[in-house]
Amino acid sequence: MLLETKSLTKAYTPGVTAVTNLSLAIDEGEIVCLLGPSGCGKTTLLRMIAGLVQPDSGSVWFEGAEVTAVPPHQREFGMMFQDFALFPHKNVAANIAFGLEMHGWSRERAAARVAEMLALVELEGFGQRDIAQLSGGEQQRVALARALAPGPRLLMLDEPLGALDRALRERLMLDLRRILQRVGVTAVYVTHDQTEAFAVADRVVVMNAGRTEQIAAPQELFARPATPFVARFLGFHNLLDGVVVESGIAATKIGRLPFDGEGEIGTAVTLLIRPESVQLAMNNEQLTTGSPSSFILHPSSFITGLSFRGRYTQVLLACNGVPLMAELPDFPRWRVGDEVAVAVTGTQVVEARNRVPSEERGS
Repeated sequence: MLLETKSLTKAYTPGVTAVTNLSLAIDEGEIVCLLGPSGCGKTTLLRMIAGLVQPDSGSVWFEGAEVTAVPPHQREFGMMFQDFALFPHKNVAANIAFGLEMHGWSRERAAARVAEMLALVELEGFGQRDIAQLSGGEQQRVALARALAPGPRLLMLDEPLGALDRALRERLMLDLRRILQRVGVTAVYVTHDQTEAFAVADRVVVMNAGRTEQIAAPQELFARPATPFVARFLGFHNLLDGVVVESGIAATKIGRLPFDGEGEIGTAVTLLIRPESVQLAMNNEQLTTGSPSSFILHPSSFITGLSFRGRYTQVLLACNGVPLMAELPDFPRWRVGDEVAVAVTGTQVVEARNRVPSEERGS
């Protein structure tokens, strides 16, 4: 492995830790995204790796050597920030060359490297332009070129697309991954945007309250969120408590549901119902789930909201008083207040807890 953090802990105020006992290992060439809500500790972790913040305890290791006490400028890591931090009084080429000059590169060698970086970020011919003449996306590319120009052993990016609008971020996130892969640099990337993390990262570290909730490849993370927090952060709202009553079946407030995952009889579980697995009909006879593992839920289900989202329609339900959300491929003919039949084609266990006494299990 190239980078390792061992039991890092940092508190800015007594009794309130920003990062708690966090360990992480990153292989050479990996792009790892630290993903989580504001205040979860991801930027603090990044700054401890960079040497900009000293941990209260724990250590940072790079290429097998401890670098916890090594000053930031001696770590030879690159940094890219949300505000780009470009020099407005320097043109594009001078901004990219700044780090090279600090490293003592000759003028000729620096000029060649600047030209190489401009080509890499597809800004050939922009070298003499003023920063004020650039769009937000072009400034982002200049900031990336400046960070990559000295050939850092590790590149750290703190919300690098956060200052851009959504449409521009969508275009640039794929370019960013392509550039990082082409250079082959190991990168630690901070973001609160799951779409950005999925598009850029080889692995995603989901953080919550200074700790890691799950570390996985984007596809695995989305397919199998490991905790209720991860599921909610990824936008899944249908989380339901239940008790395992037989193999693969849990009793819940809206009926007995099949589940995918581990759980002994009597174990309390939290189930995730994906919105696309919820089917609706005017009555039970019209439900055609096509799966022997599909279960029809409590018959008392009412539509409480309808929201057209383009590729699908979001339907909000009250199923025996329990909120439930479905995603349908077209706009339904029903209206708010209509009673509907509901079926679920399967659920996932995202948390298994203590066993429940038999007298409390229900049916």
